[in-house]
Amino acid sequence: MSTEVFSSTTNSATIQWLTNEPARSRILYSTTYPFVYDFAATVADPLPFDLMQEVILANLNPNTAYFYVRESTDLTNNVQLTTARTFRTGQ
Repeated sequence: MSTEVFSSTTNSATIQWLTNEPARSRILYSTTYPFVYDFAATVADPLPFDLMQEVILANLNPNTAYFYVRESTDLTNNVQLTTARTFRTGQ
């Protein structure tokens, strides 16, 4: 997975990245860390299999730190997770 492009407002965040092969991706995110992905994280809708990926996280709380990982699954069901990253929404 390539470097991501990130932007945020007071109540949303946009994360974009490019995969090196067609993949279905999603962002797992939470306001607590460490978090258990399957239980504590809110999952954005999975994207279709594509190279360019974009996820918009909406209805976020203002001035709040969020932790997230990117998960991508290729056509042969290989799964790749990034390390945890963080962002803060605006005030």
